[in-house]
Amino acid sequence: METTTTPTPLVLDAQGLKDYNQFLNVKGYSKNTKEAYTRYAKRWIGKTLTQEHINADLTNPPNNYRSFLRGLTECFQRYDLRIPRTTGRKKKNIIHYLTKAEVEKLFTTAPEARLRLMYKFCFQLGLRASEVCNIQKRNIDTVNKKIRGVGKGNKAYEFPIPDTTLQDLIPYMERFEPEDYIFQWPDLIHQRHKFYFELKRHAKEALPHRDIRHIHPHVFRHSLGTYLKELGFDLRDIQTVLRHADIRTVEVYTAVNMGKLKEKWHEAMR
Repeated sequence: METTTTPTPLVLDAQGLKDYNQFLNVKGYSKNTKEAYTRYAKRWIGKTLTQEHINADLTNPPNNYRSFLRGLTECFQRYDLRIPRTTGRKKKNIIHYLTKAEVEKLFTTAPEARLRLMYKFCFQLGLRASEVCNIQKRNIDTVNKKIRGVGKGNKAYEFPIPDTTLQDLIPYMERFEPEDYIFQWPDLIHQRHKFYFELKRHAKEALPHRDIRHIHPHVFRHSLGTYLKELGFDLRDIQTVLRHADIRTVEVYTAVNMGKLKEKWHEAMR
């Protein structure tokens, strides 16, 4: 007679945490994702991972916590534990973006060269905040006027740098060594948070008419996608520039463009 054995509940220890970190490397997660998942895993050290514990821990989880738990149970092959799935993605809010004039206002009123260049890299090249914070001097090719780096999902990217931005960038980089992170603030762990804070503080003064809650580094990417759509760029081109894996992600810019079309339609019908 065949008997079934119930897997022993998982109790994560220091060695288990090392095994889990190796699992994350094999899976090819980005640096930021690995840091977040490792932080979540440390909460479970010394605790028993059972179905009851998982259910209790999912009462109000962070956005990516369910994905973390699925990976953790996969790593240790505890397939008897079920991670409750949500009924579906929540409806996304309408994106917020800055006009070209508002972006230019932030460029010209930036309190320091570092912040101004970070704005430009986010808007002109569509880089994410974490990608900008991780730019090293060696990533900048001043001869060919390009930047090369590794972004979200460990995917390599390469973009041309506009001449006006390069003229501002070259003297700024002179004091750095090739391996230096040229946009990071010294002695800070959470560089993205600092970028977020500095942008908020600046935008509050430079754009007093805007709701400060909607101003954050990622708004530059939304602004770029919107601006390119208004210029007539195809969605495929915008997808390439913003490096989205799924074209459905950039379809939101069509809705923004339709808003402009409605305005023109009403003007024409007057």
